Amino acid sequence: MTLEYESPLRVAIQGVRGAFHEIAARETLGNDIIPVECLTFRELVAATESEKVDAALMAIENSVAGGILPNYALLRNSELQIVGEVYLRIVQNLLALPGETLESIKEVESHPMAIQQCTDFLGEHPEWKIIESEDTALSARKISEGEIRGKAAIGSSLAAELFGLNILAPEIESNKENYTRFLILTKKDGKIRNTTSNKASICFSAKHEPGALAAILKDIADCGVDLTMLHSLPKVGAKWEYIFHADLVYDSYMQYLQAVKTLNETATYFKVLGEYQAGSEIF
Repeated sequence: MTLEYESPLRVAIQGVRGAFHEIAARETLGNDIIPVECLTFRELVAATESEKVDAALMAIENSVAGGILPNYALLRNSELQIVGEVYLRIVQNLLALPGETLESIKEVESHPMAIQQCTDFLGEHPEWKIIESEDTALSARKISEGEIRGKAAIGSSLAAELFGLNILAPEIESNKENYTRFLILTKKDGKIRNTTSNKASICFSAKHEPGALAAILKDIADCGVDLTMLHSLPKVGAKWEYIFHADLVYDSYMQYLQAVKTLNETATYFKVLGEYQAGSEIF
């Protein structure tokens, strides 16, 4: 990743310390970051826009569950820009206080997505009561701070380390190819600078007439730019009209600029959300 910045950075993460957002932030921006907890994505965007932080990590899609569509709208309606991305393998673990065993556990708490990702393992223990919470790491922290016996959380190894919990069962996720894509966000002209790019995230609207969207997609292809993702979201205030979010990958920046020129001419609405270096997978 070709990012330039001065450490340490204050970085907004969704969730509390030990969440996968913090792991992604450390992998991309260094272990000396200062994590700033935000319980919601809306709070994360607001903190970054107000410059309470230097950057933010936002989950945008998962290889199993798909795109987090509300986050696309949050990003589009903000003044933030994407400066990078990272694909993090999500490794879930069963965490509990020291001295606990699988036999002593009566309840398991975590975020609904984490519970869904571990259905095979949890199915082997039908005697456990499953409790949904707002955050994986928050569930771990509550067990630690409350010294709650007989209860386990599903979460990261970093959460176990931060909150002094033991890993009763490692890598309990059903799908070992479970990755989440995180975006690195800053304000325009923020403390993180891109030196090169080969990917861009955009959003646009097409005329509400037959063939309009197909024509735009053909124009992008004719510029030699690869469209790797396309999502549609309703256009608020215009029934049955949509805004499309897309990722473009290019070998030549000039090819990309030609695609941008074409979109400016043909789309009824067009916005570049960020130009950055395509991320790699972290195991």
